[in-house]
Amino acid sequence: MTTKTQKPNVGVVVGRFQVPQLHEGHLELLNAVQEECTKVIIVLGSAHPINTRRDPLDFKSRELMLRTDFPEFTIVSIKDKRDDRLWSMDLDEIIRSLINPKDSVMLYGGRDSFISHYKGTFPTREIEPTIYYSGTQIREELWDKSINSVEFRSGVLWAAYNRYPTTFPTIDIGIIDAEGKQIILGAKYDDAVQGLWRLPGGFVDITDKNFISAAKREVKEELGLEVEDYQYVADMKVNDWRYRDQSDAKIHTILFKAKHIFGAPRPADDLYKAKWFDFNYDLINKNILVPAHIDLVRVLLEDSGQFESLFTEEDMKEAFK
Repeated sequence: MTTKTQKPNVGVVVGRFQVPQLHEGHLELLNAVQEECTKVIIVLGSAHPINTRRDPLDFKSRELMLRTDFPEFTIVSIKDKRDDRLWSMDLDEIIRSLINPKDSVMLYGGRDSFISHYKGTFPTREIEPTIYYSGTQIREELWDKSINSVEFRSGVLWAAYNRYPTTFPTIDIGIIDAEGKQIILGAKYDDAVQGLWRLPGGFVDITDKNFISAAKREVKEELGLEVEDYQYVADMKVNDWRYRDQSDAKIHTILFKAKHIFGAPRPADDLYKAKWFDFNYDLINKNILVPAHIDLVRVLLEDSGQFESLFTEEDMKEAFK
């Protein structure tokens, strides 16, 4: 540990502490600050997204964890900001609200801590630990381990009820031939058993640059075709059976149409088989589409001028009230 000749009376530790229990590196830092200062303030960094892999624990959970070993510490929260200077101003304001004018304050951090981002007015000190831990590694080693306890199951329920309701973006693509007379539909294995077909597509990946790149990726992965002239058609909520009974999770899809250049479909990834169909109203009438894709095909037909509008005049009046 590094040492200091003139000791402040207030030590401030800023960190995230996103672990199930304090590790030796945490304890080493906090004990060192406690030895130097008569008062210790812990400021817990808190992200705006909740229950993420980087920030899975809320403020209260981490506060309770810290109070188990350090009940006398003052523990407060600070929200992340887009700009380091704004965040530093907030931190300084929080600290000043908790100290007396005559207090001498020092901000402490460990390796890879907040110190390089701090632009405030208080002095800082990095305490070099004798043992290093990675909070990310600790979380990654624990995420798939279920524990048979009431506390564990209660924690899972807490996490489910304390996240924002989620909408999952997906992509669906109507691949139509150059004459506009045929469209490619695919079938997953369960679809094929029921004699049902769907538009190619899937969930937007976190690595996709935009929705069009997601559409291109899905076409390549599922069909291996050469396709051009991607055009946005619509975006809409999809009544996917997997999320039908969920109150906090739904699917919204972005519908594109594209022109087939060449190549026979080579179904892969999620698709079990693929086939060209006549692109007309029989796609709706023959009951060959998975229920969630009926409205998508209706919108494609409407866009091509081959089907009456999906929305009535009364629907439009209601939408613009």
